[in-house]
Amino acid sequence: MRKRVVVSRQSGSCLPLVYAKVWAVLDEECRLGRLSSPDCGLTDSQSMSFAVYIAARYQSQYSLLGAMAAQIGEAFTRAGCPVRPIEEARSGPGLALFLNFPADIKTLGAAADPESGLSLVQLLVDHPLAIHAPSMDVLARLPHYRLALPCVDSLHLLRLRWPGLRHAHLLHGVPPQALADAPTIEATHMKTAEQGGRDIDVCVAGTIHPAAELDAVWRNLPDNLRPGLQDMVDLLLASPHTTFEQAADVIMGPRGVFTGDWPLLSTLWRIVTMTVNTRRRVAITRSLQGLRVSVFGPPAWQEVCTGTLRYAGDVDYARVSEPLCRSRVSIAWGPTQFAHSFSERVLLSLAAGCATVADDRLLQRTYFRVAVPGGSTNGAHLGVFAAQRPEQCRAWVELLLADRETCGQWGAAGRGLVASGHMWDHRLPGLAALAADATPKGST
Repeated sequence: MRKRVVVSRQSGSCLPLVYAKVWAVLDEECRLGRLSSPDCGLTDSQSMSFAVYIAARYQSQYSLLGAMAAQIGEAFTRAGCPVRPIEEARSGPGLALFLNFPADIKTLGAAADPESGLSLVQLLVDHPLAIHAPSMDVLARLPHYRLALPCVDSLHLLRLRWPGLRHAHLLHGVPPQALADAPTIEATHMKTAEQGGRDIDVCVAGTIHPAAELDAVWRNLPDNLRPGLQDMVDLLLASPHTTFEQAADVIMGPRGVFTGDWPLLSTLWRIVTMTVNTRRRVAITRSLQGLRVSVFGPPAWQEVCTGTLRYAGDVDYARVSEPLCRSRVSIAWGPTQFAHSFSERVLLSLAAGCATVADDRLLQRTYFRVAVPGGSTNGAHLGVFAAQRPEQCRAWVELLLADRETCGQWGAAGRGLVASGHMWDHRLPGLAALAADATPKGST
């Protein structure tokens, strides 16, 4: 399909419409009921017996990485693997696993030694531009190292920067404790809070940055970069399926900025992403004014939560399922750094039995049955909306709050889908396959 670019005469922004035709076809198929969720190709994990060493200590917001590492370790334990901290790794066959990046490669100990007989696998739950390049310079040269990513966005950047890197796609998973009680899901949606039903009408959870912090970042930018970056923010807000590097190329490239420079691109990515993330999420949340909405996240939300938008405080990642299991409708927006991938957020929402509403992403259409605006709600796992059109989100929420039966049906269907194919247990074969691929010759 030939790439088409439309130039807005008002802003001068280039709006790539590469996906417009594909999206139109998918919309029509969804409306006609012909598009169903494909088989993920995943099966229940079989008994495993190899040693697993997992890095468990991280510095991450809401203790996310530590919680995920513990959940994956518990899944390996259920599968029959002895699981130990990565600091206890010793020579011999086995899998050494770590998430994102440790503070120092040396903390991987024996697992970083190609002669150890271990397979070293990294699960990066972020965008490629979040990679700590000096660490990857070391890791990419290790013959027993492999990289797994839930993200499919911008993967071409990896081998352009590290030609020998071996990587694979691995979806997110969730733990058993994220699952709502299956037999009672539909009943909890049919009852009012006073009758013992779900007591949160709409749940919103996620991170934004304080306005003052964003203002300070932008004030400190060089004058020659600020206008172009603002145009990038405007483009990504208007065109959510445009990736960051596409926006950088079409906007910053003609201004003489070298968009192939990794350190520069990574820095600009962080600034643009945090800005788009905050503006997009605030707009979506404010569109729900007048409905009873509970917002969970950092204190930055307090300046947004007025009227019927109630700030409900912060919550650690390991406990986020608690409010979700009490919610009728959940806004499960995806990570702003991805244009096409989803994270564990939508899985947690589905697992909790919520009627889930999410911004439209290609991988969600691949793995879930989605209802599109104006289409049928029958048989859906969730409803999707265009991220640049918050009013579509509001329309879904109003429809669902007025239809308890559909809420219950979506909640039960979503929970069933996650339980049958999207637990961390279902990701173990993929991790095991990566480990086998990286097994040093002569090891068994």
